[in-house]
Amino acid sequence: MTALLRFPSLAIAAVVALSIFSATASAQGLLVKLPAEDGVGVRYEGTYKQLVKRPNSVQGDSTIEWRRQLKISSVGKEEAEFQGKTQPCRWLEFKVQTGHAKEGDIDAGPGSVRIYKVLVAESVIRDTVNEPIAEGREIYTSFLPIVKGFRKFGDETAQPIDPPVLSIFPAIAQIQFYRNLAAGGEPADLQLPIGNTPANLFKGSLTTESPTRRSTNSAEIYRSENIPFGIAKWTAKTTTEEKPGTAPRSEFTVTNEIVEEMSAFELLSGAESELITP
Repeated sequence: MTALLRFPSLAIAAVVALSIFSATASAQGLLVKLPAEDGVGVRYEGTYKQLVKRPNSVQGDSTIEWRRQLKISSVGKEEAEFQGKTQPCRWLEFKVQTGHAKEGDIDAGPGSVRIYKVLVAESVIRDTVNEPIAEGREIYTSFLPIVKGFRKFGDETAQPIDPPVLSIFPAIAQIQFYRNLAAGGEPADLQLPIGNTPANLFKGSLTTESPTRRSTNSAEIYRSENIPFGIAKWTAKTTTEEKPGTAPRSEFTVTNEIVEEMSAFELLSGAESELITP
């Protein structure tokens, strides 16, 4: 599972832009909305493919494919202080398993099961990547602010998440926080394992660049009101390009490509936390 660890850099950019309010569509990672009831969730399944370019290897490029499962659940409600005031919050849990398919299940190796449990103010789930800071002004954020949270990898002991923010990309999913998300076609009736689901297609992209590295992420996301957190299906692709620091931008060459395809497989009821926390 070594190749699984080759994620793009998980640098957190708290503020990357300051702008005037606009009607441009955006998306807050995997969370379009919160379910009305607690104890519900959704299980996604699909594939995670990685292409590694090896121009100097006699074996050529390497392509590896795994099965992936992601469960998102609402596992508790409580009042907590956030941004200076007490307000309704939810405990949300994300469980990611990545491995090879085996007898209808996923054979995940050590460290390949990840659980994130976070307490989130309900007010921050507002389907926008922009956080208001003053009248007529906002900042773009690439993460989900949380009250507190914990993470657990494999058999390790659960650890607090510090600083108190949750980054969806890349450890939980390849979906980014897109500022340019826009409708990509007419409403569709998706054929999913959970049944026929009416959904709307949205497309978004995000590119980051340094003198030696460029990462381009794009996604097609189907949103549905019938799904607890608002997303029924997605395909997300991250392409990494590299070049020497003194070379012109035209010399960027693809070195790595990740494609994630996920669909809602099961709607969950009576969901409970799988992570024991203090």
